[in-house]
Amino acid sequence: MKIYLAVPLRASRNLDFARLLHGAIRESGHETVSDYVVCDDYDQGLLPSQIFERDIAALLSSDCIIADISSPSTGVGMELGFAHINSKKILLLASKGSEPSRLPAGIPGASIIEYASEQEAAAKLKVALEN
Repeated sequence: MKIYLAVPLRASRNLDFARLLHGAIRESGHETVSDYVVCDDYDQGLLPSQIFERDIAALLSSDCIIADISSPSTGVGMELGFAHINSKKILLLASKGSEPSRLPAGIPGASIIEYASEQEAAAKLKVALEN
């Protein structure tokens, strides 16, 4: 399955966590189509219009979006909305005790995985991807 990983890239970026999730997806035998989210320079010198085009193309090529919604992110919210209207499978991650935005948490058909630690998130993600 082709998976789009959506994580906050600016205000609440956690590159180590993004890389842990990316690894869990790959270890589960799936392909990631948004590898730039685990790069030190995620925008890769692109103009905003080019970033939009790159991200939308990746989303369209995916079968599923996995998004961490523990911290509010305009970009992640937009990606989730786009994925929903394009009938992509949606898997949401939320840390226990976080207050995710109500909009992504209310997407019809989305599955939510709560986690207490980053390692638990990766482990639960692997299990979800194997089913």
